[in-house]
Amino acid sequence: MEGKLKYPVITISREYAAYGRTIAAGLSDRLGIPFYDKDFVKETAKQSGYSEEDIVREGEDMSPASKFMNSLLNNANACLYDKKSMF
Repeated sequence: MEGKLKYPVITISREYAAYGRTIAAGLSDRLGIPFYDKDFVKETAKQSGYSEEDIVREGEDMSPASKFMNSLLNNANACLYDKKSMF
């Protein structure tokens, strides 16, 4: 995976009017990492042709089969990555 950028995932949970979006955007800027919020769903919908509702529903409510496949593929990818990094 040499040459590919890796970014940490930082999730900020907040209450209404707690300036969470402002803090997240500032943190993103200072750390030099991408910042995604609800605009990410809108942009994904626009580019993919799916509705925002479909994207939110699939992201929040994955079926058990989807969760299993997602877990399986992510674990397989992690195993492949670990083996490649050993050489």
